[in-house]
Amino acid sequence: MTDRYYVLEDGVALPRVTQVGRGQAQTIYPFDTILPGQSFLVPHEQGKSVAVVAAQITEKKGWRFATRLMNEGVRVWRLHPKVTDGERS
Repeated sequence: MTDRYYVLEDGVALPRVTQVGRGQAQTIYPFDTILPGQSFLVPHEQGKSVAVVAAQITEKKGWRFATRLMNEGVRVWRLHPKVTDGERS
């Protein structure tokens, strides 16, 4: 087999793969670096997958997320922590 059917490329970074929960879900989504108020967009085809991972992180870390179907894909926001009555000033 020759490489005439494939384009060989140098310098393409390998995305970091992280494990969430019990190691069942692997993701390249930026959940490990997203801060409250930030968001990211994934293609429509990955919408269900990213929602499942967000739910797993919510359960594990207590972080809150919102996902919305947009024209260009599915957007995921990290929400600010809930403020309880006792924490209000």
